[in-house]
Amino acid sequence: MPQRGIAAILWAHVVFNTAVVLRVVSPRWAMVDREMVEAAESLGAPPWRVFTQVTWPAIRTAVTNAATLVFVFCFSSFAVIAVLGGVSTRTLETEVFTQAVRLGNIRTATALTVLQTAVVVIALLLSRTNRTDESATTNPPEPLHQRHRTQLRNVPFITALTGTAIVFAPIVAVVIRSLRYDGAWTLAGFRALFDGTLDSVGIDITACLATSARFALVTVVIAVPLAHFATRRDRATRAEQLTLAPLLVSAVTLGLGIIVTFDVSPINWRSSILMIPAIHAVIALPLAVRIIGPARRAIDRALYESAEDLGASRFTVWRTVEIPLLRSALARAAGISAAVSLGEFGATSFLTRSNSMTVPIAIGQLMGRPGPLLQQAGFTVTAVIVIVICMAPMAISPSR
Repeated sequence: MPQRGIAAILWAHVVFNTAVVLRVVSPRWAMVDREMVEAAESLGAPPWRVFTQVTWPAIRTAVTNAATLVFVFCFSSFAVIAVLGGVSTRTLETEVFTQAVRLGNIRTATALTVLQTAVVVIALLLSRTNRTDESATTNPPEPLHQRHRTQLRNVPFITALTGTAIVFAPIVAVVIRSLRYDGAWTLAGFRALFDGTLDSVGIDITACLATSARFALVTVVIAVPLAHFATRRDRATRAEQLTLAPLLVSAVTLGLGIIVTFDVSPINWRSSILMIPAIHAVIALPLAVRIIGPARRAIDRALYESAEDLGASRFTVWRTVEIPLLRSALARAAGISAAVSLGEFGATSFLTRSNSMTVPIAIGQLMGRPGPLLQQAGFTVTAVIVIVICMAPMAISPSR
């Protein structure tokens, strides 16, 4: 498995974006009319022709949308490039960081972010144009009934196995690497975290863990209520659309925006420790909205009307009807928001100080330091934070 360079960067982006493609394309593929597929097969059409003439027209829009999202996420990637690319690989994102933080050239950094945002907007507009053209020339298939849904047995086993291996191989490799040092199995990486070894590079991992936990808690406290408010019945559509704004710009652009905006009196707050969880909440808000919104719209309006007819105030309806029905969605939104905060790297890189270093920032510094033991400690922290991020949504969500 490649450790540095272009190959490692591409692999990491494949891992990160596989779930995006599956999430966007799979539901649409499952809606392909099975009767049309069977009719084409009964007329003697080979599999490739069935796909190009029946399946592809139905899933083309979903594939285009997924490709656009993948392009945007890769184009605005920062942490992967910073950790795996080194000084030899530079992108717009890493150059923005270099110009703004290391060279102090805010004007050039701002120009680069404007250029990047323009490219992202153009990509999204092209995606919408393609979707409009397609809708004018094709008829979308009707949703499948339960008996017609595509079964997993129709998916080639080798494809599923390969995809699983690509996604999980890096995670397994990180866990294994955290337990191997100098060719032997050892817990040296774990011991290095707490025996003072990291003091030489100015990293207190205990303080980093505590800081990340506090930031995650504050992020949840900010993001979940805002998402709940944004999905209210009287303002849901417009407010939910506004929450898409953070998805149009990268985390690095948001971090630079904080530096530029909050650098003048009387709002000179860029050095405030609260700015970090605030920007984490901005990044997590679109995800929280898309968890709470569908759950809220699924609530039967008759329940609200019945409670109001019985004389219940709006607060009582909210407390006794809405919150109990949304408890699971709110918990999942809290878990996702906490996971976003725990893993955020781009914007935090602009705002972090010695007293506000988070775990991802500590990992980046450890992986960039010479010395096998320091890098071993970096792999160890990475393994721990990956497990925590994966478990956060499940730990917060209530049991059914």
